[in-house]
Amino acid sequence: MRKEIEEMGGEGYLFKSTLVGAEERLVEQINEARNEEYTEIIDKCDDFFKEIECEINDKHFTYAELEENEEDLEKLKKWYEKVLARDYFKVSLSQKAGELIQQCQEKLEEFSDRVFQYEDQHGRKKN
Repeated sequence: MRKEIEEMGGEGYLFKSTLVGAEERLVEQINEARNEEYTEIIDKCDDFFKEIECEINDKHFTYAELEENEEDLEKLKKWYEKVLARDYFKVSLSQKAGELIQQCQEKLEEFSDRVFQYEDQHGRKKN
């Protein structure tokens, strides 16, 4: 973090301190905050699954839809990575969120296959 601050023209310092108070409660609060973030990610993964399912049911096998879903998944992945980076104690929901992100990737790949298959069959005009 100090390096990033310095790269932006600032000065960064690192201090070592001793916690005065209930360490267990502090750790508990930090873990609660991470679990809340993971819960949001899990909810967004559920939304992603529903979106892909709607695209399939409505037969929206277009490159535009594929690109939109790819962008949504990339945002989810980046968000997950940011939360994971500050998850010092590796709370319980981190693994579930990671597994769901992977499942989202698999669903997107399945959808991608359908888009390319559809475009191969219907998208090209014959001379």
